[in-house]
Amino acid sequence: MNYKLLTWDTKFFNIKTGRIIPASLQENQLVSILAEMQREAFQLVYWASEQQNAYDLQAYSGMLVDKKTTFEINLQNINPEKLPLPKTEPYRSSFPFAQLEKLAIQSGVYSRFALDTRFPHEKFTALYKTWIQKSVSGEMADEVLVIMQNNQIAGMVTLTDKNGVGDIGLIAVDENFRGRKFGQQLVLDAQRWFIQHGCHTACVITQEDNLPACHLYEKCGYQKTKTEFFYHFWL
Repeated sequence: MNYKLLTWDTKFFNIKTGRIIPASLQENQLVSILAEMQREAFQLVYWASEQQNAYDLQAYSGMLVDKKTTFEINLQNINPEKLPLPKTEPYRSSFPFAQLEKLAIQSGVYSRFALDTRFPHEKFTALYKTWIQKSVSGEMADEVLVIMQNNQIAGMVTLTDKNGVGDIGLIAVDENFRGRKFGQQLVLDAQRWFIQHGCHTACVITQEDNLPACHLYEKCGYQKTKTEFFYHFWL
């Protein structure tokens, strides 16, 4: 099978959603798979391609929505004692959750769910609210670190240990607190947390068009390892 049903996305967006599996396809192969999925009543299809394709995607109701870029760092080369003193602390239920939701939404402004305007804006915001809710509950993250300033959440980052690979999920600094190097502090404190929990590598995925985020990770020692070209097809 060259595609699969995405059960969670189908339920959340209330449209039958699937994903094309092969990362490399000739145009005739792509057309054939899309036609088959259309016969199966799929309405939305994702495709992560290993290269940017020159196909006339509009002819197939498709568009390039994201250049998903992976950054990685070898944590074994980092001495945690040389990292700056931490400014973060674990999120606690006494902290204002509405501010955490606001930051989660800000973290997704470059995401494909925000840039593809065929998604209702309220679905985009609901998606990121769900993500942070499940992160705090421990379902989608092992830890949520925050920077507090005058009883306000100035920044946050969600962290997961995936079998020795530390993963940054959501990260954002409130627009009222930018320019204070809080983003860099969040990334470095994340590195400390990963090292303390035995991770040997850390990774983060962002959008290539999100230049501030890309520059931040490179400044913190991350290196770009992979770029995927993400397409949406509305059938």
